[in-house]
Amino acid sequence: MNDKEKDLCDLLEEALRSSIYSNHPPYRIHAKIDDLGLSLCYRERKSAENGQVSFDIQIVGDTCYLNWLFMLQNHARNGYERALYLSLEKFCRKLKCSKISLNESDDRYNFWMALGFKKESHQSFVKEI
Repeated sequence: MNDKEKDLCDLLEEALRSSIYSNHPPYRIHAKIDDLGLSLCYRERKSAENGQVSFDIQIVGDTCYLNWLFMLQNHARNGYERALYLSLEKFCRKLKCSKISLNESDDRYNFWMALGFKKESHQSFVKEI
């Protein structure tokens, strides 16, 4: 990982620390900058203080693509999933992204709409930030 990728991981860790983790995420954030943009991923391999959490985001131009967001259901229902999303949004704002795009099944429709997303197509949601 180069210095720029490390700095971006530190920035994302700071956003996560301010929302769902009291100290720091228990596992390392991975980053890769290439010709397409910035990709970041995080995987917890076992249950942590706020449940097992995983996410993948990719930033291309001024758009953040939330490719994967997972949290154990019992923790998601306690508000941690919303806090996790808001920390990712905060990170994207710091990187000057203008929108977040995701693909999600319709069973999560109310969750994403409550966070300000608009349905773009069958499983596509977008939020201007």
